[in-house]
Amino acid sequence: MIETVTTVNAPVSGVKFRRVAALKKCAADLFELETGARRILPMEGLRGMSAALVFFVHFYALFGSYAAGGTGQVFQFLATLGHCGVDVFFALSGYIIYGILLKKRQAPYFQFVERRIVRLYPAFTAVFLFYVCASVALPAYSKFHTSRLSPVGYLLANFLMLPGILPIDPLIIVAWSLSYELCFYLTLPLLIRWLRISAWPRPARIAFFLALAAACLWPSVPALGRHARLCMFACGILLRETSGWRFGGRRPAPPQPWRCSRWPWGCSGSEAPRF
Repeated sequence: MIETVTTVNAPVSGVKFRRVAALKKCAADLFELETGARRILPMEGLRGMSAALVFFVHFYALFGSYAAGGTGQVFQFLATLGHCGVDVFFALSGYIIYGILLKKRQAPYFQFVERRIVRLYPAFTAVFLFYVCASVALPAYSKFHTSRLSPVGYLLANFLMLPGILPIDPLIIVAWSLSYELCFYLTLPLLIRWLRISAWPRPARIAFFLALAAACLWPSVPALGRHARLCMFACGILLRETSGWRFGGRRPAPPQPWRCSRWPWGCSGSEAPRF
């Protein structure tokens, strides 16, 4: 009886497995741009966790007023913690993009920028068109006439993701982080090429990006001083530079129990005699 049940259920489970595999492949084709050895799965997991943190910020902004008591305090705590999600995104970008650009064989500048735009603009364009349609349908909430720019210039500036880096009233408030990302994608390759940073010794590179991070945190520095969160890109770059360091010299090899058991003197640290 048991063998009959196993024989009947085996094809069913195989069909379910194939369906799940087909769904995963379909989702990968839609949402994943890179496959194979170039993917860093721990980084992708950290990116997903950061997205969840950012979600809590927007969720609390929309629905936090409806929660009361302990639930409201939990939502508020998650929203406060969620502001770190964008900083983690910036640090990840600094780590990954800097590592790509530091290689000896770099892709041409416009090819590199094209790849970054493919990542940013499809979802942003859909949301941007939705906001434009909503502004036309609901003129009372439109921001077209609140800016010093003409309506066409205002829409063009927002489509180019200039609000955030430049003092322009944003059409999509939460798109300021994309403005920071695009600015980083456009400027870091030029900085590395023009200054030949890849040829510098590592201590010089670390000192340079430490100075840039300090400049972002200093309010009186022109341009950079108004965008303190740009220093998180430098934090990712510094993490990339120091990730291969080993402190305290070489660690001794751990004792091997199978060798210890062969000798009566055990693993006292002295070398076994040679016969």
